[in-house]
Formats: sequence, structure tokens, C-alpha cells
Amino acid sequence: MRMLFATLALAATTAFTALPAVAAVLDIPGATADFLIAPAGDAGDFLFDAEGILNDGTDFLPVDVRLALIFETADPYGTATAFVDISDMFGLVFSGLLSSIGYEEDLLKLVFAGAGAGVFGDGLSLDLFFIDPVGSNPLAALVDGASYDIAALGQDVAPVPLPGSLPLLAGALGFMVLRRRMAARA
Repeated sequence: MRMLFATLALAATTAFTALPAVAAVLDIPGATADFLIAPAGDAGDFLFDAEGILNDGTDFLPVDVRLALIFETADPYGTATAFVDISDMFGLVFSGLLSSIGYEEDLLKLVFAGAGAGVFGDGLSLDLFFIDPVGSNPLAALVDGASYDIAALGQDVAPVPLPGSLPLLAGALGFMVLRRRMAARA
């Protein structure tokens, strides 16, 4: 009997920890983005509409991605606002508003919070790679009226993961409690 409970506990915890984590991935292999400065010269618009491929963990789907990033030229990262809409042939897959922005050499890191029918969970992390070099401060280097070749890679914002040892610990504790109860009955 003890062997049966031990085997069941081990099998349950092993099966629970072996579940694969499937994250949705958005790939935009190439797009052209346009940058325009408002007539007053104090605000810029970085816009693109591109075709991409969405891997939702079960299938590869063609999608249309629209992004608008608007900022004041004096403080581009502090004033940035943006939205992204991702649609497939059936309609809207994800729509989100910018929650954070970061940058590196020829790279913008955008995080969008929104709703996506579970495809991207609570949000989308989108990395925009400038194929045309723009340097270490991408938004400050953009030129009015210019078009930029970009590529992008997006994935769902990862929730805090469950430690892999937690189910094993829970199973071991449960087994110890069960064993103690059985010893008390005897």
C-alpha cells in the first residue's frame, strides 16, 4: 500500500512539472516604419503597418500588425505613448497600450498591456530592431520624413513562473502526512 501511494505521488508530481510552457511568439521579418515630426516641431510619430507570423503554440497564423508610437522630441522616452493592434483573418487578436519603453543600440524594447483573448496573456513584449543603424539612442536619431527598415519579435509577457521543485515539495509533504495518518491508525 505504501508503495502504491509513493508511486502515485511521484507520478503526479512528475507529470505536473513536465507540462511544457507554450508562449505565443510574433515574428515580423521585415517592415518599413515612417517617422514624422508635427508641424510645431515638438512631437514625433513613428508608425508602421506590417505583415507578421503569429505562433500561438499550436499553429502559425498570418497577422497584420499596426503600431503607432508618439512622443515629444525633447523627452522621447519619458513622454512616449503607443498602441499596437494585431489582427488575423477573423479579427482582432491583441490590442494593447504601451506600459514601458526601453532602448539599446539599434533596438527599441516596448511592452504593451492589453487584452488578447489569451494569445499574449496580460501583455506583449515587442522588440523592434532597426535594420538601418540608428545608434544607441534610436528615438533621438530619427529624422523627419525618413523611412526605416525594421524587423520585430514579440512574445507574451511572462508571468512569475512556478518553481519546478514546488510540486515535488508538495507531493513529498502530502506523502509524509498520509504516512503519519496511516501510522496513527495502526
